[in-house]
Amino acid sequence: MARILTGLVLVIACGSSALADALPQDIARYIDRREGCNHWAGEEGYDAARRAEINRNIAALKCTRLDRDEQRLLHRYRHHPAIRDRIHAAHDALL
Repeated sequence: MARILTGLVLVIACGSSALADALPQDIARYIDRREGCNHWAGEEGYDAARRAEINRNIAALKCTRLDRDEQRLLHRYRHHPAIRDRIHAAHDALL
């Protein structure tokens, strides 16, 4: 399981390097968190160990605070439509 988690972190980190160059760091971090939260929310907790792994990752990503953090970023970047579009796109990616 640790290898899977490590692989997921590496994939997210590598995919984020291009975003980090084009977006403010807080937005790139938000998008990474949103992707991670969407991923873990869709995982099946088929046994106690898997449920614990899912819960650990959701806690580490602070998924319960994600919507509040999103609203804060939307307010902060209210005069930057391109950045707001990226926030909305990340939010809607798996809905």
